This record gives sequence, C-alpha cells and structure tokens, in this order.
Amino acid sequence: MPHSGRTKTEQVVLEFLYKAAELIVQSRVNFQAEPGLRRGNRRARFNLDIDEVQMVRDAMAPWKEDVQLPLAIDIFWEGDGQRVLLERWSVTFAEDDVPSNAHLGSTQDVIQQLKEICKRISVLLRALFSFMRQLPAHRLFVQSYPSMLSYQLRTAPSNEATRAFEAQRVAASGYSFLPIATPFGLLKVAAVYRRDCDQFTEEQEQSWFLLVLQLQHRYQVLHNQTHL
Repeated sequence: MPHSGRTKTEQVVLEFLYKAAELIVQSRVNFQAEPGLRRGNRRARFNLDIDEVQMVRDAMAPWKEDVQLPLAIDIFWEGDGQRVLLERWSVTFAEDDVPSNAHLGSTQDVIQQLKEICKRISVLLRALFSFMRQLPAHRLFVQSYPSMLSYQLRTAPSNEATRAFEAQRVAASGYSFLPIATPFGLLKVAAVYRRDCDQFTEEQEQSWFLLVLQLQHRYQVLHNQTHL
C-alpha cells in the first residue's frame, strides 16, 4: 500500500480524535467560565458543528505525532479539597489483527473508503453526543456554575478505568460503541462511568446556594452605600 494511503487515513483519524475529545470535554466542562480561553475556528467537520478548543488540541500534541497512542479522557468532580473520578473515556485507533483486503488496494481505493468512514464517524459522534447526556454526570454539568467538573487528557490503556473505580469501591458501568474499521485499523470509543452522582449533586446545590447568598449580600451592601 502506498505511503500516501496510510497518511490520508491517519489525517482522518487525528481529526476524529480531536473531535471526540472536544465533544467529551465540552459536554462536561463549562468553558464559558475559563479565563483567556482561546477557541479555534468553528468548523463542521464530520457534519458536527462544535467549537474547536485550542487548549484541548494543544494538549493532544503527542497524538499528532502518533495517532495509535491510547487516549484516555478523565472527568473529575472537584470540591471540598477532593478530586473524584466520575468518568473515564477511551478513544483509540489500533491496528486490526486480521489485515483486510483494503491493504492491497490503491491510494484511490483508500480515499473512497475514507469517504464512507467519515460518514460512519459522523454517526458515531452524534451517538456519543446523545449518550453523554444520558449519564449521571450530565446533571452535574448542567447545574455546575461555577464549574466543579474538570478533565485530564492522558495516555492510558482502556482497562485502567475499571481498576480505578474498583479501587474506589464504587458502582460503575461501562459502554463500548461499535468500532469503525479503517484500511489500517479500528477506531474505538468506550467509557466507564460512576453510576451514582447524587452526593455530588447535593454538595453542588449547597455551593450554589452559598454563592447566591454571597451575591445577595454584596448587592445589599452596594444598595446601602448608594443610599447613604
């Protein structure tokens, strides 16, 4: 297979990794509150119209060099000096164990296959978007102002997630999307997530209540000063 066929495939894979990471992070972290946030262009790649978050792409420099690095995206709840893992997402591109006939085709054959692969990626990203809004942590995101959720991008095998939740002795569930076959490997997205986030919701509501009281107090002080 000509080198250009692999190069074009890896370009599509890298953009998929970017988009998946941006979708996951923006579905959990309120970037409106981030000072000095630099956003890239808003491009509807894979027919998905979401912001390009430059800080996410900058953090993914290692994947720009090697798209086969396993990508782990951890979502944390932070409060009262704690940092608790809520979700771990795994996004990977791994070589298929059984070579397909596509390896024997031309660069033009690969380009034709990539057109169909982009359509499948589009469907997968939409499914991911919907799935994230059904998970327990979504309520925390919706109610999180100021934001109490954070994220971390790192290289880690997918089986690490299950061990992390087992160490915390909390109930967790997992889900894997159907992989997408490319001429040079499989695209996979999977998640392990904490099933019960109620305790964090309660603490978040208390923090919100205290914030409201502080704002009311400041307003009252300013009101009194203007009427002196």
